Amino acid sequence: MTAEFERRHGFPPGTKQVRSADPDDQAVARALAEVGLASADLVTLYDSIDDIAWADVGNG
Repeated sequence: MTAEFERRHGFPPGTKQVRSADPDDQAVARALAEVGLASADLVTLYDSIDDIAWADVGNG
C-alpha cells in the first residue's frame, strides 16, 4: 500500500502505529465475549490490538 504512495500523492507516507491491547483492554474483550455482545473474531481482535494509526491513509 505504501510502495506507490509518494509517487501518487507527492509526499512520503506517514508513520504507521499499532498499539497492543493492555490488560484492561483484554479484560473488556473477555467481558464482551462472556455476555455474547461481540463475535469471537472481534473479541480476538480487541484482545490483541487496542489502536491502529495510519494518519496518511484516513479511513481508506
